[in-house]
Amino acid sequence: MERRLAARTSALSRSSAVAGRTNSARASATWIKSSRSDSEGGDCLEFAPEFTSVVPVRDSENPDGPVIVVDRAAWDAFTSSL
Repeated sequence: MERRLAARTSALSRSSAVAGRTNSARASATWIKSSRSDSEGGDCLEFAPEFTSVVPVRDSENPDGPVIVVDRAAWDAFTSSL
């Protein structure tokens, strides 16, 4: 799974516009825990699907930590490959 995720992260945008959306995404997002996250405390992530062009993703065990903002098309390609 890590290889697939690494391949998909090449589509991430690192622009300042995305950085600005990160803060607003954190504040206004409805976070959903991935169904692939386990209950043992490892590999847990949450995503916020309500945005049109991007999908914010964060570590569910560190909700105040960094948020990765993934392009919607890249997210859809990633999740359909699982």
